[in-house]
Amino acid sequence: MALVLVFILAKGVNLAVENTRERELAQRLGIDRDAYPRKASFPSSYFYEKLKPGITTRKEVHEIVIEYELVLQCYEGSEVYYYYSKDDDETLRFEIWYDFDGKYSKILGENDSYRINTESCGPGLLPE
Repeated sequence: MALVLVFILAKGVNLAVENTRERELAQRLGIDRDAYPRKASFPSSYFYEKLKPGITTRKEVHEIVIEYELVLQCYEGSEVYYYYSKDDDETLRFEIWYDFDGKYSKILGENDSYRINTESCGPGLLPE
């Protein structure tokens, strides 16, 4: 019983920390965190709505996707953004893909069955 209580308390503290981090980030981005579903990964859910496939340029992506901890440029024409931590096990990580014209194509996040491969990536943004 005590172990279950400790687990529940730890989970509650973790959710409170995540909520605080998300709210602080939303404030720095100048948006309302409550405008996005609680279960959605934030800030990738915000960027998913803000970026328009085939329209948003790489330069515009770089102006919109800010406040990250780390960004990697990948040789396949994508960028991997780390939020909240640089540690692969602690971060919210997503990948932004561009088309051949340098326009935003799609955003992919991670889940239990998909992890982003960063072996062919190096530090920094792709050139605009």
